[in-house]
Amino acid sequence: MSGPALLLLLALCGGASAQFFQFQQGGINLEDLMGGAFGGGGGGGHHGGGGRGGYEELPQEEEEEEVDLYERLGIQPEATDREIKSAYRKLSVQLHPDKNPDGSTLGRFREVTEAYEILADKERRVLYDFGGIGAARKGAQEQEGGGSPFDMFFGGGGGREQSNRGRNTEIDLPVTLEDLYMGNEKSATIKRRIVCRNCKKKPNVPRCQGCGACPKEKKMVHRRAGPGMIVQQEVMVESKEKCKREEKSLKATIEKGMPDSEQITFKYESEQKPGQIPGDVVFKLKPVAHKFFKRSRETLSMKMAIPLRAALLGFETSRGPERTREDPRGP
Repeated sequence: MSGPALLLLLALCGGASAQFFQFQQGGINLEDLMGGAFGGGGGGGHHGGGGRGGYEELPQEEEEEEVDLYERLGIQPEATDREIKSAYRKLSVQLHPDKNPDGSTLGRFREVTEAYEILADKERRVLYDFGGIGAARKGAQEQEGGGSPFDMFFGGGGGREQSNRGRNTEIDLPVTLEDLYMGNEKSATIKRRIVCRNCKKKPNVPRCQGCGACPKEKKMVHRRAGPGMIVQQEVMVESKEKCKREEKSLKATIEKGMPDSEQITFKYESEQKPGQIPGDVVFKLKPVAHKFFKRSRETLSMKMAIPLRAALLGFETSRGPERTREDPRGP
């Protein structure tokens, strides 16, 4: 077959909207709520003849290098912004070329600087945590071009579908009238799958213990379907990453005067999947019915039985709700 090769693009698109679930005691299993592993990221059928019959698989891209930026700075993956800055300052002073004119620490200094530049930037840190060093470096290129690092990871902004972002999980959080009036803190435990960062080659590191294989992933591969014909096909492949289940407690701060159905969002705390930025966990305040009062936006109202005399002449009472059924005229 002469002429340029024919490139067939076969894609599977599956939109997933956020779901709404009931808060429950004892921990919320996000995987169950989202319909299975990684929110129903099932295989679906393969276009173009199904299976591998008649296809010759072409060499794929080399596996991305595994770079542990936290290890470069000597900190834990849960490190705060202050801890990241403190570690960088300490190492940059030790490794700075001015203190080492022989150039022996130049390479290490550049590595530490790159680690700090990525981890100190909130968006690029998210890209690194869930997309690897390649995603973080491409994010830097987007920033230099005047865009957001997320534009690259989501295939561009402008309202396009964010296919590389996981689904949000919405959970009902029961709150009392006192919680909304006085303010309070509520905790809920979620059970989720997380990706074990940089554990493929270091299974014996303490934070990597208990990690096993992640579920299969969707991947685009190129296959030769015949002379001069190359097919790009989406297939399910074994994941090279490690995953494990964990429980995490999320603490929601209920501020005084919050309206009914207010949402409290925990960014990137939903189920994790290799190469994908997780969705958010969203707590939606669900007021519990009060014994006496009824709330309507900014207004509190209640029903109280009073005698005719009080209704005609007026009265005052400072008694609490638990005594509102007594004669308001008092003893």
